[in-house]
Amino acid sequence: MAKIRVAPLAGLDVGSPAAGERAEGSVATRAALDGSNTPLQARWHTMDSGARLTFSAGRHGFLAYVWDGCFERDGVRLEKSSVVIVEHGATATLVSKQDGAMLLVFNATDEHAASVRAGGHVHVLPADHVPRAGRMEGQWNVEAALFADSDCDTCELWLHQNDFKDPNFQVALHSHNEDEIIVVTNGEIVLGQRHYGPGTVIFVAKDVLYGFRTGPSGMGFINFRPSKPTYKEAGGMEMMDEQTIYHGWTGRPIYLPENEEVRA
Repeated sequence: MAKIRVAPLAGLDVGSPAAGERAEGSVATRAALDGSNTPLQARWHTMDSGARLTFSAGRHGFLAYVWDGCFERDGVRLEKSSVVIVEHGATATLVSKQDGAMLLVFNATDEHAASVRAGGHVHVLPADHVPRAGRMEGQWNVEAALFADSDCDTCELWLHQNDFKDPNFQVALHSHNEDEIIVVTNGEIVLGQRHYGPGTVIFVAKDVLYGFRTGPSGMGFINFRPSKPTYKEAGGMEMMDEQTIYHGWTGRPIYLPENEEVRA
């Protein structure tokens, strides 16, 4: 299994939707991580207006992030940075409302154990409902958002966003207890001497030490984990609970009420 894998959006080949996904209409799928050598998957769906993508989640749920354009789910309009979580055992359909709209979808593979939580629900978080905050702990010039917090009664998925406003900011070596996917949303991330811009997908295996630097205009990213995350600095003994940190910083995401429980 790869410990770190980098997959820029540019140059990815068009393929087929993943297992548990069904496309109708014009949908171009590009897999950044297809699960062949990583225990997490990430793929892009570029869709014309009216195209539909149906998720039927099995052992693992799907988390869909609106990268660009606009989608609709059961009459709810979902603009850029909105999120839909399709828990294991649930189904949901997203409809593109404009040509070129893009979804970024994450999920774990069967290398991860199935969640012990019940599943069966769909969570919808429009962009204007996302809890956000600035100035991490009043110190770093970093803003944050929290889309999924691993604190749901029926699922464990996690997705947060950080926006580093300062150029050339160094994030020290650290590790996490969970496999993760980082996706650059703006600016550049610098790994070693290489600069990677928006759309770059980076897989980092659990317990792997890594650090990075922001580019000359700063850098933003979203970060997916399959369950509750922790953070540990290199050489440090203390494991920090990221859920507690982000709850104190941004507050919890509050999803739209469900009309009814939807099961696959």
